[in-house]
Amino acid sequence: VTSSDLPIVSEDKLKVKSDPDVVIPEKGQLPEGERLNIVIVSSEISPYSKSGGLADVADKLGVAMSRIGHRVMTVAPMYKNYPGVEPTGVKRTFGLWDCGHTVEYCHEYEETGPEKGVDHIFVKHPCFERKGMYG
Repeated sequence: VTSSDLPIVSEDKLKVKSDPDVVIPEKGQLPEGERLNIVIVSSEISPYSKSGGLADVADKLGVAMSRIGHRVMTVAPMYKNYPGVEPTGVKRTFGLWDCGHTVEYCHEYEETGPEKGVDHIFVKHPCFERKGMYG
């Protein structure tokens, strides 16, 4: 990163010098019409399941995106019972290899600021219940 890549202040918004079309609100909150619904799907997410940097990226990206106003959900396998994660009561059966596999969805909400947060969704299935995340 060079100094020419750093944002410059322009009125009440920051403009990225390298791309004048990218505008980031100075106060860190996107206007209502620019907020997105974002889903991050990962095989691991910190602090629930972690073997390397992927878990940290999935977690921190979700938190950062929610803090600027996006609605964020992460989806990951449920390798074991995690404190604070509760069953949603929603189960779905999928056909795979000529038989049905039922998964259950579990949830925890992580608050990231006033009226902001990340919905963590976990997919519970017996194939994930093993010693260690990757077998």
